[in-house]
Amino acid sequence: MLALHGAACSTVSVHLAARQLELSKRQVRDMACELVEDGLVRMSGDDVELAPRSIADRLAIADLAHAYAHNRSMLLDVLQALRRAS
Repeated sequence: MLALHGAACSTVSVHLAARQLELSKRQVRDMACELVEDGLVRMSGDDVELAPRSIADRLAIADLAHAYAHNRSMLLDVLQALRRAS
């Protein structure tokens, strides 16, 4: 999601995202499909576009991107703690 937030027109191809994130195209597609189900992105062919349905989601994504840009390690620690808790 953060890669999409920083991309031109909030859109990136599956191929480019896979290369940037060092993941397989399949993994990127699977993640994108989950975000489509959550109403956060749209997929068209090989392109994934950040398209949150609500203003609240848009603001939350912007806040997340801001936090990541300013304190990446803290945000990653929080995400790891959430992953362990679930």
